[in-house]
Amino acid sequence: MTFLLIFTGLICVIGLVITLIYINITDSSYSSEKSFRNLSWAYLLLIPIAIFIVIGLAYLL
Repeated sequence: MTFLLIFTGLICVIGLVITLIYINITDSSYSSEKSFRNLSWAYLLLIPIAIFIVIGLAYLL
């Protein structure tokens, strides 16, 4: 159980790092719509991956 909590915390930290990376990107043609779309893709990819990994680990433990 402790491992799953640590793993979940790691997923949250990865999400935070990705968010901060996208926020700090400076672009002369910055668009909030483009930024929102990039963040949406990042989270849409990370959430299912995290769910599959957590379910897989739950069955292994």
